Amino acid sequence: MELLTTYKYYAFISYKGEDEKWAKRLQGQIERFRLPRAMAG
Repeated sequence: MELLTTYKYYAFISYKGEDEKWAKRLQGQIERFRLPRAMAG
């Protein structure tokens, strides 16, 4: 059984090549962020 995840929101991050290390760190933090249950819905 395949589980598909659909997302309601999308984001686009643009950065210079010299900022790649910082941008990858930011992207990882955004991907791991979980909205508190009290705010979800």
